[in-house]
Amino acid sequence: MKRAILNALLHLTKVHDYARTIPLLEGLDDKTLATLEAAALVHDIGIRCPWKSMEAAEIYRKRKDLHLREIS
Repeated sequence: MKRAILNALLHLTKVHDYARTIPLLEGLDDKTLATLEAAALVHDIGIRCPWKSMEAAEIYRKRKDLHLREIS
């Protein structure tokens, strides 16, 4: 679970960095840049507990891998 939280935070940081860097290079005005940065920071707000979803996906993947090994 700690890894999933770390991944979510890294994703958030990466999205914000892109949302800030690219418009700065393109010369976007400050007001629009502030709006874009705010949107980047809340872009995953509708996702409930992303680390739980990631954790569930990891459990599913492990079960699938185990099943594939059993039938091989």
